[in-house]
Amino acid sequence: MVEALKDMYNRGFFNHFCKTIKQVHPEFNDRLFMNLIFDHDWSTRELKQRIRHITHSLSKTLPPSYPDAIAILSEIAPKCKGFEYLFFPDFVERYGLADWEISMSALKLFTKSSSSEFAVRSFIEKDPKKMMAILEQWANDENPHVRRLASEGCRPRPLGLPH
Repeated sequence: MVEALKDMYNRGFFNHFCKTIKQVHPEFNDRLFMNLIFDHDWSTRELKQRIRHITHSLSKTLPPSYPDAIAILSEIAPKCKGFEYLFFPDFVERYGLADWEISMSALKLFTKSSSSEFAVRSFIEKDPKKMMAILEQWANDENPHVRRLASEGCRPRPLGLPH
């Protein structure tokens, strides 16, 4: 039987993630984070719901200042590679719409080790001209992941599909 993608988010994954955060932010309350993650609804959440739940749990355990929280995630991003770290750009999408400069730097960084293509869509909706100008610049970036973000981030999604 094939394991569901959502099941990659397990105690082992989060224990490793907490150790990674604590290397740069020793005050991180890993016990609280784990309790927030594995709440009574955890087992019923699907993949995207789990990603958003992880994002909310991080917001309660990282510094309340968005720039400070992003600085921590940015510092550990090179150690956090793969699909399972989609909650990094989701954090930007959820909490960074008012801080374009920091958010654009973070999305560009996070896409190099995961993918920020879903997160840019909220920025497109907020200010299409501004975001499309940034995507146009990214389309010429030297990094292939950033160029992919530029093309995939603005690709229309079928009607009726959530972000």
